[in-house]
Amino acid sequence: MSKRNASTIPLGKRIATGAIGAVLSLSMTIPFGTTQAIAEETSDTGEKSVTHGASTASTAKREVVYTRTNASGESSGSYVVNAFDTPTKTDIQDPGTYEKVTNLTSSKKLTQQDGKVDLTTVAGEPFYYQGNLDKDTTLPWNVQITYRLDGKVVKPSELAGKDGNLDIELKVTGLDDDSATADFAKSFLLQAQGTFPNQNFKLGQANNATVATSGSNTILTYVLIPGQDGDWHITGKAKDFTYSGWQIAAMPLDLSLDTSKIDTSELTSATDKLESGVSQLDQGGAKLRDALGELANGAGQAQSGAGTLASGADQLAAGTREAKAGVGKLDSGAGTLASGSASLASGSASLASGSRSLASGNGRLATGARQLSQGAKSLQGALQSQNGNFTKLDSGAKQVSQGTQQLYQTLSATLPQQLLQVNQGLNQTRASLTGIQQKLATIKQQAGSMSSAAQGAIQQAEAVKSDLTTLEKGASGLTTALGQAGQSAGTAQAEASGSKQAADGAKQAADAASSSAASASSQLDALLSDSTLTADQKAKIQAADEQAKAAQKGAGTASQYAATASTYAGKAAQDSGSALNTIKGLGSSLQGMQSAGAQLQKDAEALKSTLGQMQTGIKGVTGESADVLDSSQKVLDGSQQLVNKTQQQLSGFDLSQLKQLSDGAAQVSSGVSSLVSSLKATSSTTTIGGAVSSLASGAGQLSSGADSAASGANQVASGAGRVASGSSQVAGGASQLKSGLDTLDSGATRLDSGANQLASGAHTLDSGLGTLASGASQAHSGSATLASGLDTLASSTSGLDQKVIDKLKSTIRQKLGQDYQIHSFVDPSNTNVSEVQFVYVVDGVKKAKSSDEKSESSKSSSKSESKSSKEDKGSKSSSFMERLGALFSSDKRKDE
Repeated sequence: MSKRNASTIPLGKRIATGAIGAVLSLSMTIPFGTTQAIAEETSDTGEKSVTHGASTASTAKREVVYTRTNASGESSGSYVVNAFDTPTKTDIQDPGTYEKVTNLTSSKKLTQQDGKVDLTTVAGEPFYYQGNLDKDTTLPWNVQITYRLDGKVVKPSELAGKDGNLDIELKVTGLDDDSATADFAKSFLLQAQGTFPNQNFKLGQANNATVATSGSNTILTYVLIPGQDGDWHITGKAKDFTYSGWQIAAMPLDLSLDTSKIDTSELTSATDKLESGVSQLDQGGAKLRDALGELANGAGQAQSGAGTLASGADQLAAGTREAKAGVGKLDSGAGTLASGSASLASGSASLASGSRSLASGNGRLATGARQLSQGAKSLQGALQSQNGNFTKLDSGAKQVSQGTQQLYQTLSATLPQQLLQVNQGLNQTRASLTGIQQKLATIKQQAGSMSSAAQGAIQQAEAVKSDLTTLEKGASGLTTALGQAGQSAGTAQAEASGSKQAADGAKQAADAASSSAASASSQLDALLSDSTLTADQKAKIQAADEQAKAAQKGAGTASQYAATASTYAGKAAQDSGSALNTIKGLGSSLQGMQSAGAQLQKDAEALKSTLGQMQTGIKGVTGESADVLDSSQKVLDGSQQLVNKTQQQLSGFDLSQLKQLSDGAAQVSSGVSSLVSSLKATSSTTTIGGAVSSLASGAGQLSSGADSAASGANQVASGAGRVASGSSQVAGGASQLKSGLDTLDSGATRLDSGANQLASGAHTLDSGLGTLASGASQAHSGSATLASGLDTLASSTSGLDQKVIDKLKSTIRQKLGQDYQIHSFVDPSNTNVSEVQFVYVVDGVKKAKSSDEKSESSKSSSKSESKSSKEDKGSKSSSFMERLGALFSSDKRKDE
């Protein structure tokens, strides 16, 4: 249902709304504390609303939702009073979730669990309980009140006791979504009623409000039908302003219209006249339909005849056009005949003369043909005599072609591969020579080393010989020196061992120094990559890096030297030990030492001679190695030149000319074979021999035919003379025929023009009758539709007065939202509800109490509470009236 603001409702509907609002006026003027009495009174009548799908079960409840708001319309809490009236005591689980539940009928406590309140009704008496809703519960309507004093928005607390021009805006907005809560705003009638003391507020304007006076108060009432929003302004003069606020109620409304008690005579009279007029209109429509049907049939027949006439006229026009064209052609042909006849006569004379000349020429042709036949026969004989030579020529050409082709195939298949193999062999030779050269260089180097070693060996042999001579001379004194030598050898052995240990320590120190220098060099290299260093810093680091690397190198060299020294020292220790042992044995073998020394001297001399010969041989090997190296270099150079030349020859060699020669020889062979075959052939006319044979035969035939042609030409000449005579006669008759056809062509032109005019008129008639027929058909169709519509209209107007009343009732029900299914506000799934109402109590604007008034109120409240306490002790429960009144007590609300 779409919403409309109440201020936009037309005047007539506003009057109806005001009348409906009167139904609620009584309940809104009764204090809310008497709700119980109203409920009981309603219960006593035994009448329950059964509208909106309300439940009629005995356990169905009535549900009243109370909401208290401040003077601006802001809700401070909502409560629901649920009422049950069962004929017997019944246990009920009422669906609903509340912040707190209070039994308003008895002192028995109620329990709620799993979204349900457990209660037990009283037989034959109403049972009430209150449920407090969550403060954030969404209500069907939102109430907003704005106060403007002298054009400025003021708070209600600031407005009390003020004077001036006052504008109160009351805005009521209903939910318009798809929620279950919005069902009430779309289906319930709402009334807002405000009470203003006349001494504090003089009403100026209150558009769309029902204004009533009750004693010294002015009561304003606004009504909203379902689906509407309200936005009203109440203006007037405030003086020491105060007012009691607004009371807003919403409930479903059911208006039963008893049409039997309504005077509908005027409506019935008007609908009778309408039905009569529609009936007459229906009959006229039927007659119009029938007449237009006949017109459409006649127009169709006329159109058919006009179509036939137009078709015949077209055929007549086409026939006259063909006749005119035929006459024109005949006239033209007659002229051509006359002209041709004259030409025929002249041509016939020329034919006779030419035929005679043809006969003479055919005689000469026959003589030449006989001579040609004889010459062709002679040429044919000569060709046949040369058949053997032609065969040899063909055979020789084939041999030349085969030879050149075989030569090309052989060279193209083998020569590149052979040249490739030669090139590969040369490359391998070149690689081998390079290896030989490297080996010879190594041999030369080794020979040089051997020569140096041999020279050293000779020098050592010479030294040995000298030592042996000295040894021999000192052998006599060796015995005396043996003791001293033994001591010296022992000392040398101990010193050599110490030297080896020192050398090993030096090597370890050198290796450590080398490792440290390498690590320092790596760190300096990494430092050099830092882009933040200056050039001077980089130069210093570079110098330090070079020194570290030099130190690393020196440490490495020292390590090598230390290793060598260690080796030598170890060997010296071993040699010293051996010498010591030898000296110890020299004492016993001193006698044989001299003879051994002599033998050693001879052996040294022989060694010297052998080493000299070896040195000479080494020099020879060195010289020969140099010669071999030179020769291998020359061979390598020559091989390189040979490879280069071979590659040049390979790159310059081209077989394409040989291929052209082979192809040309094949073409010559093919041409010679074709020529020989053509010369030898005697049957086909496409060969030379056959053509010569055919020429001889044809020349004979030509000679015979020429004789026959000469005879025929003489006959043609005779007949042409007779044709010339007849042609002259024909030319005269053709002239007369031409004159008559000219007259006929003129008449045919006039006939064609008339036939075309007739055809054009017939088509115009046909088109006009087609338009008439189409229009008549459309008119007939439209009249049929009109007649059908009038029948429907006549049927629809039958009983129109009752239809209007029923439609009015349906519209009212729809506007009042009476077609919805009533359900509980607390739990929309609960439809066991007979009635739901909403009551909004909006605080007014009140002046603050003085200190004396507050003291008096406090005393009164204390007395009341004391009295209430005593009454509670004396009775099981307070009255429903007191509990319900307490719900809306301003003082108690403030205490809470």
